[in-house]
Amino acid sequence: MKSWTPFVGASLLLLAFSVEGEENGSNNDILREIVHRTKRDANIDISLSKISHEETCNIITPNGETVLAENVNIPGVTVRNSSYFVSCRITIGPINESLLGNWSLCGEYKDKNEPHKRCQPVSISWYNPNNPSQTWNLWSEPKSDYVVSYDGNLSPVLTGSGTVSTCHAVTPNGEELVITADTDYPGLTRVGTNEACNFNIGPINKYYIGDWKLFGLFNSPLMGLIEVSRPMHLFLYDEENPYSQAYNVTNEDQVTYIINLGSTIIEEINGRGNLATDDCQIISSFGQKYSISDSKELDPVVFKDVGSNIACRVAIGPITEEMLGKWNFSGKFSNSDTFTERRRVIEIVKEDPANPIIDENRIVDILDTQFFNTSIGASHTILIKDGNTKESCHLRTPAGLQYTIMEGFNIPGIEVIEDDPDVTCGITVNVKSEDLIGEWILIARVSNYFERIERRLPFIVYVEEIVRAIPQEVTITEGNTLYLRLEKPTELKDSCVLYGPNHNLTDFETDRYYYDKCGFIIKDIEKSDDGMWEIRYGMGIKYRAFIDVIVIASWNKTIDNLEFIKDRPIKAIIGPKNAIYCKLEDPSGRIVYDNFGKCTIELEKVTKQHNGRWIMTVGFPGKIIAEEYFFNVKITEAERKAIVTTSIEEQKPEVILTCSVPTEYEVKTCKFRKPSGRVLLAVEGVGESGYTFHGVGTSMESAVRIHECGLRISNLQSDDLGIWRCAVQTANDTYYGFLTVLYSWALQDSEVTAPIIIEPNLITTHRSVDVLQGDTVTMSCSIQSAIEYCYFRAQNGTIFNLSPDTFSENVEYVGAGLDAGECGAAFRNLLASDSGRWSCHVGFHDGHQPEQRTDIYVNIKEPIVVRQFMGSRDLIVEGEVYDKRPLDYCRFVRIDGLGFTSLNLPEYYYSFDSLTTGLCSLHIEVPNTFDMQPWTVIARVQGQTTEISAVTNYTKHSSSVPATVKPYAIWLMLIAVSGILLTLALMLIPENNRRRTSFAASFVRNSFRGSFQKRSLTDSTTEITTSTSTA
Repeated sequence: MKSWTPFVGASLLLLAFSVEGEENGSNNDILREIVHRTKRDANIDISLSKISHEETCNIITPNGETVLAENVNIPGVTVRNSSYFVSCRITIGPINESLLGNWSLCGEYKDKNEPHKRCQPVSISWYNPNNPSQTWNLWSEPKSDYVVSYDGNLSPVLTGSGTVSTCHAVTPNGEELVITADTDYPGLTRVGTNEACNFNIGPINKYYIGDWKLFGLFNSPLMGLIEVSRPMHLFLYDEENPYSQAYNVTNEDQVTYIINLGSTIIEEINGRGNLATDDCQIISSFGQKYSISDSKELDPVVFKDVGSNIACRVAIGPITEEMLGKWNFSGKFSNSDTFTERRRVIEIVKEDPANPIIDENRIVDILDTQFFNTSIGASHTILIKDGNTKESCHLRTPAGLQYTIMEGFNIPGIEVIEDDPDVTCGITVNVKSEDLIGEWILIARVSNYFERIERRLPFIVYVEEIVRAIPQEVTITEGNTLYLRLEKPTELKDSCVLYGPNHNLTDFETDRYYYDKCGFIIKDIEKSDDGMWEIRYGMGIKYRAFIDVIVIASWNKTIDNLEFIKDRPIKAIIGPKNAIYCKLEDPSGRIVYDNFGKCTIELEKVTKQHNGRWIMTVGFPGKIIAEEYFFNVKITEAERKAIVTTSIEEQKPEVILTCSVPTEYEVKTCKFRKPSGRVLLAVEGVGESGYTFHGVGTSMESAVRIHECGLRISNLQSDDLGIWRCAVQTANDTYYGFLTVLYSWALQDSEVTAPIIIEPNLITTHRSVDVLQGDTVTMSCSIQSAIEYCYFRAQNGTIFNLSPDTFSENVEYVGAGLDAGECGAAFRNLLASDSGRWSCHVGFHDGHQPEQRTDIYVNIKEPIVVRQFMGSRDLIVEGEVYDKRPLDYCRFVRIDGLGFTSLNLPEYYYSFDSLTTGLCSLHIEVPNTFDMQPWTVIARVQGQTTEISAVTNYTKHSSSVPATVKPYAIWLMLIAVSGILLTLALMLIPENNRRRTSFAASFVRNSFRGSFQKRSLTDSTTEITTSTSTA
């Protein structure tokens, strides 16, 4: 096809129109020819603009044939419907060789019977005849959103490289319209030169709302054909008022403020040129709307005066908790004929130091760490100097919390440097306390034209102090256990750490006796453990104590003689630590130990037969023949507990109380108890309210270490007169002594001396004890003197002897010890029958002094009291819980195993429970023989997990109860036989046992008699069971 063909075709069409017009006298209009250079499989729209008349659409094909559009049947040609923008429209494509050439789309109509005709010629050819599939250069712009209003206009412009070939608009209805100077599509025109596609769209109505695509084809001398396209979306500014003024809306990036409560933020919306502000408004996070048209000041929002290029300025604050969240800030302004609205979301977030906002779009630059070995009270300055634009400063604390340095920033001990223009971020750390010690990071966020940077400056503030350890130097045999601790206790004991000679964290156990002194136990010391050890503790200030440990070679094939205490148990490991087999033989030839592993002596009770020479046979690793060793064991009697020596010295008007005890253990605490019971601690170097520490501490007398502590009383009071008790606590035990304080100058006043107790008097903590059966019963008494022994006597005469070593399933000693004058017992299995008058008895070291006693009244209540009896017409089984506590449920179990709750009763069984008052009640309308036997009543108290239960007595048949004679006779026979057997047993068994058997027989007899009587639940009768248990 020749390149000149389209022009020839248009000329021929014009000639034909001229001839036709002359012949018909009609008005013919030939539009400017549109040239489409296309590619294979593309689609091309040809259309005629919408006019006020109905047109008949015709198609003139490239071969000159004219076809009525509604009758067209040409492959690749699709006829489209008319619309708001077009009267006639066809789509040609997908393009192939048969569809190339000159086409025309014509429309005919009559106006006042005068015919009119107009045609749009179109030339279709390949963009590249040598490669019909080749496309041209495509440039696509981002989609643009245009806010519009009815009757408004829009003037978008497309620019490209070179001159304009054609300009196109694709309407929301999908019509591709070529806009030329001749086309007159409604509201769509092209203005300007051939350098750009200048569109004018409007006046806008509903047909313009939606998605458009504008594109232009440009002929570039360098790049050939270029298509520049722009998708755009037209939407109404206000759908409810479509004719209201439209503003071009710009949604700006969200701004986030990290703030401290009480601060104020200021935000601006900017424009360009000579602005006229139409409105400024902000909607709070809690839904409140503020507008400058209403008022400039509406707490907490204040609209500020603006300057050039600033449309709106607003201050929000002081910010409170309820103001946190997202605020919507918008400003409307105009500049000549340009109306603009800018919207911005402002998010106000309370700073959360534990979860700081991390800016991941920054380059992180970690600076060299700075170290400050300092002391409490010192100050240090940390600076970051950077030539870029500062955005914000932050500080991360040793606790991992990150704070923004801004209005409201307040960390005790931290001062912000603000007045130095050369400093980007700077602080001064005032080390006022341990809280300022640790690893910190100062952070500066800066930016320039090319990048955003976060510079991090780590700095470490630390304080070290050297303290003493015990021992500071120790020699230990390989394989033994090493004990290390501080010289003085510390409140930071939970932070104690132990390091070995190679500065490695060592395996150890905590020494519970010296836990407050960072005590450590290191077992199985090895030769490699030789060297300097360190105890380190402290969360802020680091305290360090050093110990020089010298480890010597293991096992020298000898063993020291041993000393056992007679009548005491013993468990000890002796001999070489690396033994793989051991046999121990005592002096009598008995094998005490014969097993693999270390040599172990374990005796339940040391006796005289263990005194003498022992034989130890040991097997070592790597040896076949075991070796024998000999050692001696000496049996000694147990020593009495050290006696506390007391003294009173009168130095009118002062009195000095002194307690001393001979012991090898260092005294930890010394205290005194006044006659009134108030406790005073004797603290060296401290005085308070007339009481002052007095004593010489530790001294040596005849190679015995004597520990002394005392109290000086200078402000005499009447409650200081009487018997005092002192207590001296060591790491091994606590020792007690008593002092009788009688001021000679105070005894002259009879009113003062009358209430003074000058002789030891046994008293009880509680005169009466009320408990439930099954609970632990604790009874105690005390006297102002050391005691030799003590015991409790039950109401039935049973004696319970007690000492601090007393511990069994039924009873346990309670108290500070006999030398403290305290005697107490915790009984675990007492029954209700044990209620009554008990007594506490004590004896003294001076055997000539009579025992003292005091009475204690014990009242043990059964948790549930049960009974069964015949009513007027039915059998009643009842149980009542102590103190009428509310119940979760009641259940009953018959003697033959039949069990049920109050909710699933068998026939003729009825429940009259009152769970809220602790009553279980079962009524049986027609009781049988099994019903008359003892029942088990079980209940569970609200809030408890265990049940309580008790067994009733049996019930004798009455005449009103239907029952057969035979079972009743059998029951009477069984009773008679049981009575005979019990009589015989009483004659044959010992006297003590006869008493118990007689009691049991009496119980059965009384139970039988009692079954004919009805008594109250609280009555102590034989109807009430003596068997109470916890189910």
